[in-house]
Amino acid sequence: MDSKDEARVKSIRDYLGPDGIEFFRRLKMARGKVDPLVSERELSIILGLPAPSPGVGRIPHPVHFREGMSVRNHLRASGLCKDWTAHDFDNRWAELVERAIEEPKPTLGTGNRPWAH
Repeated sequence: MDSKDEARVKSIRDYLGPDGIEFFRRLKMARGKVDPLVSERELSIILGLPAPSPGVGRIPHPVHFREGMSVRNHLRASGLCKDWTAHDFDNRWAELVERAIEEPKPTLGTGNRPWAH
């Protein structure tokens, strides 16, 4: 990952915050990607929310167009993607989100404190 992508990933991580990171992590765990097309009912189940009443919640929830658009708009406003085309925004945001939601890799510090940096 180049330094520009590192800055983009950090910016996305900061933008999403803990709740947004958890949202995309749950999608990734349940569906294998961060931009699936799910029903509102399935999304409620994935997020651990009460399921809608029977017969309700069959409306598709296109994460790419909803939450994905929010991330793409953040990237546009951040100034970190000035050289990107619309095609780049559309095709690269999910990859950057996947990197942003990864658990940090443990690093060994000094002495007997493995959590120290």
